[in-house]
Amino acid sequence: MNTHAGNVTTYADKLVIKRNGNVVTTFTRHNNTSPWVKEASAANVTGIAGTNNDITVAAGTFNPADTIQVVATQGSGETISDEQRSDDFTVVAPQPNQATTKIWQNGHIDITPNNPTGHLINPTQAMDIAYTEKMGNGAEHSKTINVVRGQNNQWTIANKPDYVTLDAHTGKVTFNANTVKPNSAITITPKAGTGHSASSNPSTLTAPAAHTVNTTEIVKDYGSNVTPAEINNAVHVAEKRNAND
Repeated sequence: MNTHAGNVTTYADKLVIKRNGNVVTTFTRHNNTSPWVKEASAANVTGIAGTNNDITVAAGTFNPADTIQVVATQGSGETISDEQRSDDFTVVAPQPNQATTKIWQNGHIDITPNNPTGHLINPTQAMDIAYTEKMGNGAEHSKTINVVRGQNNQWTIANKPDYVTLDAHTGKVTFNANTVKPNSAITITPKAGTGHSASSNPSTLTAPAAHTVNTTEIVKDYGSNVTPAEINNAVHVAEKRNAND
């Protein structure tokens, strides 16, 4: 950080880092090419380190929604410069993982918040799913559902459509076949944090083609049994493996 006096540019030799208005630590240096060194009184402050060029703050050192400000000065005593204050920076929540997805052969779609066990730095706290709803009468509507994890770690969806199933424990959302417009984009936005400190990590999934099953009538003589092969041959559906499974 530089300070300016008339047409002369001087280099700050002291930086005070504040969190929510309170001093966290102070760094000093001898000149503009020497490294920033943490003052001895703040040696026990972890997660903040100085280099020749800058000061690095490790992820997780500050909390989401903390307000950070840096105050720079040059010189000391009667020759100290005016304070140069940085803008306030709001600490945002670490970016959550993108959701995991699976499209089943029967046309169902699974979308699940990706919160690995023990991964507590950036858990997904909410997930928005935006898609084009395909109604039974052929009508189409743009729709967004909001999946939210409560304080009891259970997931809920307000006004959940009948064609959506929710696993309250994992947050997995399952769409029934043919309820999302075929081959349309589904935008999935996991969120961590709230308000100005929130962060997100969206991804896009392409909905499957229409899942249509047609059958052929099986005609047998009285007393004859239907064979598995006849059942399999009577079912017509894309990417069929075995109708008996």
